[in-house]
Amino acid sequence: MGSKGKILAFILTAVLALSCAAPAFATSKSEINKKINIKEKQLEEGRKQEEELNGQISDLQDKIEGLEGDIAELTTRIAETKAKIVQLKKDVKKSKTKLKKGEDDLNGRLRNIYKSGSIGFIDVVLDSGDVTELLSNVDMVKHIYSNDKKVVASLKNQYKKLKTKKEKVEDAEKALELQQEQLNTKKTELAADQGQLEKKVAQVAESNEELESDLHELNAQAAAIAEKARAHSNTGGQSYGGGVMGWPVPGSYGVSSEYGWRFCPVHRCRELHSGMDIPCSYGTPIKAASSGTVIEAASMSGGYGNYVMISHGGGISTLYGHNSSLCVSYGQHVNRGDTIALAGSTGASTGVHCHFEVRVNGSPVNPRNYL
Repeated sequence: MGSKGKILAFILTAVLALSCAAPAFATSKSEINKKINIKEKQLEEGRKQEEELNGQISDLQDKIEGLEGDIAELTTRIAETKAKIVQLKKDVKKSKTKLKKGEDDLNGRLRNIYKSGSIGFIDVVLDSGDVTELLSNVDMVKHIYSNDKKVVASLKNQYKKLKTKKEKVEDAEKALELQQEQLNTKKTELAADQGQLEKKVAQVAESNEELESDLHELNAQAAAIAEKARAHSNTGGQSYGGGVMGWPVPGSYGVSSEYGWRFCPVHRCRELHSGMDIPCSYGTPIKAASSGTVIEAASMSGGYGNYVMISHGGGISTLYGHNSSLCVSYGQHVNRGDTIALAGSTGASTGVHCHFEVRVNGSPVNPRNYL
């Protein structure tokens, strides 16, 4: 090959490399609207969750306040019970002292009688001046004995009652303290649950704020792209004169998914499939379905991946998505059948194919009506 041939070959190689260079990042209005719908649903669920969590926190606060009231009441009752126990202990001590004195007096009297034996009683009888005095003295002795026994019996009964009452009040105090301990434990558990819920609310609120920020940004992008679509709605001519469009992937005529509502294998939900999917081999040339002007040659991390959009005039445009690389650039005029990209599986794709759309004034329609 001569020097001129080498130069020509170098120029052709450079031109091809430049024509298939990867474009800068951009986003389609369709993809943005899809993202907006997803974000709005997420935000709606997030706000609902935040409201429910705040309701649960409010319920817990009410329960905690109720427990605090019960605990305060128990604390007062325990304090009153302790005061009763202190007083009962004093009363029991006094009663015990009285009982001991009564028993000592009775025992002393019994010891004196024992020491004097029957003589003491006979002396009382013999010392009596007459029968009347005798009877009176005998009754007096019986009364003394009887009274001493009643006093001691009464003191014993009083002592037992006070002691029993003290024991019951002490048992009541223990029961109140156990109940207070249980309430404090429950309060601690509720406070821990409240802390976890508050942490979760903070996380959900932060997520909702991020979603709101994302929605604001996406709406701004959607507005910008809508304006761009309106500005280029008639690019390539005032009316569409392309007639029936050509098949975008010559040699591959099978369709794995038609235009219409379907269960999306990527987003895992029912949604409108805005075009038709044409399976093919990796690197297969993708052709312009009709002549027009490239209004988007861009790439996104999800959605269409590497895609091209061509305006054919009269508000008619076509879109070719999921390409491995692009061979045209923004503003470039293309003819029907020109190679605009190479097939791939970029973006939200489950295999190598060309996602082909036809749009009227920016809204997708069934491509079958134009092919």
